[in-house]
Amino acid sequence: MNNETYFRLLTLPIVVTSLVLYGSDNPDLRCFIDSANRSIRSRQFDRAINDLIPALRVAKRERASNETVSAILSNLGYSYRMVGRCGDAVTVLTEEMRGWDRGMVALDQARFAGINLLQSYLDCGESRSAARSWSKTLIPIARKLNPTSQALASLLAAGALATSAVKHYQESVNLYNEAITIWE
Repeated sequence: MNNETYFRLLTLPIVVTSLVLYGSDNPDLRCFIDSANRSIRSRQFDRAINDLIPALRVAKRERASNETVSAILSNLGYSYRMVGRCGDAVTVLTEEMRGWDRGMVALDQARFAGINLLQSYLDCGESRSAARSWSKTLIPIARKLNPTSQALASLLAAGALATSAVKHYQESVNLYNEAITIWE
């Protein structure tokens, strides 16, 4: 097995499903979100992007809740990543993670966005950025999770992938072993 095939196999454990969005009382926002949810469920990510961009504009203009804005950013980043627009995904997910740094994003949303950001960095060939994201942002998130939760296991698998990409193999093996222990 060559390195490229091995690397692609390693990316499988951190693909996560997107969050389901809920709109506030604004009918335009609710319409965009409902349409984006349908598109994501049917894996029509280009259509989801076309709904999520105006949803983000409306959410910001109407001062929607932090959770709504965060979920829109997360789904937009995920959709960008699914269509191969890794640079756009990195930009959007970095914006969402700034919300985590300011205490405006829930733990589960930050975990989801962080994993997608890490994968987006790897898709763009930015392994050092992925490793930096793991150590500076995702490790602190991991410390807040239940030590036996599936959420922690997926985060550890993402960290294993990031550390492997920068050739920190022993750390990567240790993280994978922790994740597997939880999954078992």
